[in-house]
Amino acid sequence: MVTEGNFQDSGVVLTPPLCLEGGLAAECRTPNMLQRILSLFKNVRPGSDLTRFELPPLFNVPKSQLQCYGESVYCIGEDILSKCSNSKGNLERFANVVAWSLSTNRPLIFGVAPFNPVLGETHHASCGTLNVLLEQVSHHPPVSALHATNEKENLELVWCQNANAKFHGASVEVVVHGKRQLNLLNFGEHYEMNAPSLLIRFFPFPGVDWVGNVRIKCKDTSLEANLCYKGNSLLGLGGGSRFVEGKIFDSLSMETIYDIEGHWDRVVTMTDAQSGEKKVLFNAKEAISNLKTPILQDPKGVLPTESALVWSEVSQGILTKNWEKAKAAKKDIEERERKLARERKSIGDSWVPKNLEIRKPKTLISPFNFRPSNWTLNLSFQSHNHHPKIIKSRIAASLSTAAEQIRASPDDLVASILSKVRETDGGVSLTKEGHEEVAEVAQQLTKFCVDEPVKNPLIFGVWDVIYCSRPTSPGGGYRSTIGRFVFKTKEMVQVVEAPDTVRNMVSFSAFGFLDGEVSLKGKLKVLDDKWIQVIFEAPKLKVGALDFQYGGESEVKLEITYIDEKIRLGKGSRGSLFVFQRRR
Repeated sequence: MVTEGNFQDSGVVLTPPLCLEGGLAAECRTPNMLQRILSLFKNVRPGSDLTRFELPPLFNVPKSQLQCYGESVYCIGEDILSKCSNSKGNLERFANVVAWSLSTNRPLIFGVAPFNPVLGETHHASCGTLNVLLEQVSHHPPVSALHATNEKENLELVWCQNANAKFHGASVEVVVHGKRQLNLLNFGEHYEMNAPSLLIRFFPFPGVDWVGNVRIKCKDTSLEANLCYKGNSLLGLGGGSRFVEGKIFDSLSMETIYDIEGHWDRVVTMTDAQSGEKKVLFNAKEAISNLKTPILQDPKGVLPTESALVWSEVSQGILTKNWEKAKAAKKDIEERERKLARERKSIGDSWVPKNLEIRKPKTLISPFNFRPSNWTLNLSFQSHNHHPKIIKSRIAASLSTAAEQIRASPDDLVASILSKVRETDGGVSLTKEGHEEVAEVAQQLTKFCVDEPVKNPLIFGVWDVIYCSRPTSPGGGYRSTIGRFVFKTKEMVQVVEAPDTVRNMVSFSAFGFLDGEVSLKGKLKVLDDKWIQVIFEAPKLKVGALDFQYGGESEVKLEITYIDEKIRLGKGSRGSLFVFQRRR
């Protein structure tokens, strides 16, 4: 596996980037991986935070998470960033920004992960006129900051991300909090986006997928995009793997401009909503295939905090499959970091990033800014022979100095609650701790609820009922323990039509082969600024060729606690929490 250029005289170990073909990650995977992973988690309770969980080198790829973040920016076959800055119209530029966002997702291999960066670790690289710096600015929570500039294209990238991993029994989910900013300075346009979550499944079939919702918006135009990343179905069947769909729309008129659909590891297309014309938005083969390993141009300029140097001995042990050497080297790094942390604590000292300064105003939010000092970029690509440049940089990000938690925006909270309720069968498979986490995020979102949500036009539309704190509430007996055994729920949908019609539908498969549906039609009545009442007619049941009505009228009252273009939260009169996700 060790190729020319991996081991450097300076001690730096450089390895191939993660790419479409799997490459390095696929080669590092060991046999019986699922069995090894399950033994690793045998004493971990579902719902546990894995932020401080230490992986043995057997489960690592020989590179740091900082390098993976950086490679998603500078390791690319097609220069999509330059296309962003060279496009003529704002709609064309926005579409290219969406394509660039897609390109930052790389295929991962089940069972292996990069090293968790140590505090103060850095990674510097350049590709052409694109210069990139990353630094681990916090360890608990793990916060990584990225700043990149391209002098030729006059663009800037700013990231500040906190990855939070949780064990859910049959899976591990890594939610990436924080924002990514892309600034096209020639046009005075500033784009902001989040990142999808990573879902690692153990059962029923092992796999790893990027999942969740990504929102991309330009602060200086009314253009926005919503992308939904989907993984395999519960049984591992169907064509959902690495599937993404969404739209580009005008946030003022809410008019859809392009519909987006495809597989992010293959081809993603966008279709003009008016003309029906289809174009290729992103071609993974051109963008993230056959990527080259970075090379070292200036050995003397390598900082002792450089990722490729910090983890060099561990990486060499993994590459040569000398697991004892890798284990010992990793333990030395971890013990050294613990010792430094104890020393700082004993003298009341706090960590100060080398390339950033932390300001502590009276508010809880502390902006990070690059000091006006120079830093040298030491790595470049094989396809470029230029020398690294020295530049001055600035970065803006947010970190809460109280309890060291990143302060969440409404978008972050929406992404968080969706990640927690996804693939839980409407909340059935969640633990008590899982329900409590959903309730906590929902409570935070109430602070951002619009005034008089019942009068907001966003209430109308087609909504998927994706969660209820009492899973038997939507669907009644069909969702009880026995009911779920007989009637396998396929989907739960609520349609709210202007001016006052509500339709609830639960579709199911009886005994695994007979499709059916229960539907209710009701009339909506506004009670006050937040509460609504719906009086439903007797339910209708369809099973195969049978179609009949049974029972009598029913009534529900619901408080709308949050609503936006993506989700709606409601609380029933008995305290049940509902999460609705907009379908259209």
